[in-house]
Amino acid sequence: MKGPDPSPPTTAAQASGKSPILLIGCLVLVVIGAVAWFAGVASDPLRAWRIYLVNFLFFTGIGVGGVLFVCTVNIASGAWARNVKRVAEGLGIFLPVSFVLFLLMLPGLKTLLPWVEHPYGPAWYLNLSFLAWRNALGLLVLALLGVYIIYLSLRVDFGYEKEEGEERDGPLSRFLTRGWKGTSVEAAAARRRLVVLSPVYAIVFAWVLTVIGVDLIMSLKAEWYSTLIGAYYFVGCFYTSLAALLLAVIWTRRKYALEDRIVPKHFHDIAMLTMGFGIVTGDFFYTQMFVIWYGNLPVETSFLIDRWTGTPWRTVGILVLLLCFALPLLASLRRSLKQRAAPMAVFAVAVLCAMWMERFLLIGPSLTGSESILFGPMEILVSLGFLGLLGTTFLLFMRCVPPVVLRDPIFDDLGETR
Repeated sequence: MKGPDPSPPTTAAQASGKSPILLIGCLVLVVIGAVAWFAGVASDPLRAWRIYLVNFLFFTGIGVGGVLFVCTVNIASGAWARNVKRVAEGLGIFLPVSFVLFLLMLPGLKTLLPWVEHPYGPAWYLNLSFLAWRNALGLLVLALLGVYIIYLSLRVDFGYEKEEGEERDGPLSRFLTRGWKGTSVEAAAARRRLVVLSPVYAIVFAWVLTVIGVDLIMSLKAEWYSTLIGAYYFVGCFYTSLAALLLAVIWTRRKYALEDRIVPKHFHDIAMLTMGFGIVTGDFFYTQMFVIWYGNLPVETSFLIDRWTGTPWRTVGILVLLLCFALPLLASLRRSLKQRAAPMAVFAVAVLCAMWMERFLLIGPSLTGSESILFGPMEILVSLGFLGLLGTTFLLFMRCVPPVVLRDPIFDDLGETR
């Protein structure tokens, strides 16, 4: 088992970076977005719930994917990611917020789902109560698993700080170190649990996001169906979360002066993962489209016709293809670019914007038709509100914890270092 990072750990005294201005800005965006959304519900409920659903699908993908990254490197013994796992946990802390956002969306399901008023398909499955319960339960299980995985990591760090005399004040520290039995003992216990829970989370991730993809994307156009929509959605979520992680790692490195802990090689490796899953997402997109085109069944081809023949949506589709799938191929050609923060930040922002447009492209025509995009100030402000919500949870998390893992239960041989 790999030993601890040779550089000195970042303890509470050293991890004092604060972002009050940025945090206040995120909170302001949340308020503005909420006001814009309530105004939209009053004037055009379908359009307001449409943009709510688009952002729910997009930002939930970032949250669930952040924890999946942690679980993936745990499963694969990816010791290279040790110093960026905390940033991924910061994205994953959005999971409980996603669960609450789904509960807040329940009143809008009657407006969003066409088969509520005009029944179509198997009534036992396309049932509003059953849909609400299965999605809520799935998101709750994901949130509980994700938060517990993050808890195991934080408990070891906070307990280690306590033993080193760097204990943080506050209820969070007292909660995390309650019943502390020593770093070696607690880390060994955390490792045993993470070895079991990491693959469990990955399986639940695939199952829950498949259900969400079928229920909240495919069933919006009830007569259209795709056996690949679930896999396409959850792979796209991980792709999106990797791009968000790359951007967050670049910000964290600069904000907390972690040049000795987060090095250009981290940019390179995360960028390669992002590009790889961009290619996988593009492959799933092509596979789904090819089968629909080859079958040439009107019930299936109407989904593509709405998005590729209508003038406004066709432009969005072309941008999605170029930025989501062609850009990763071009960016992978130069190794030197992947080790520089500025080009990788631009790359990450481009991917995130493109994947947001892809979610909008999946949802928009199914709800408001293909004649007009219906995109204006309300959509922009509501989307910025969701962005502010993600930013608020991430910044609050990073203000309360060490920005890098101090003692990793998976990768550090704690028995030898203590």
